[in-house]
Amino acid sequence: MVATVMMVCWRRLMHNRVELLLAFIVPIAFFSIFALIFGSGVGADANASIKVVGVDTVRSDRS
Repeated sequence: MVATVMMVCWRRLMHNRVELLLAFIVPIAFFSIFALIFGSGVGADANASIKVVGVDTVRSDRS
């Protein structure tokens, strides 16, 4: 029964090109784009530094 359902789903997927594209190609493309942007591929500087400023507004002993 499960094998029959899986076979029907697979056949429907193979006959519908849009579903096939959305199921396999689009996720791989999105992953690749985000990996390039947020990884070390595009515009990444190995010596990038972030400056942080803290303000003590409470002025207690613990702070």
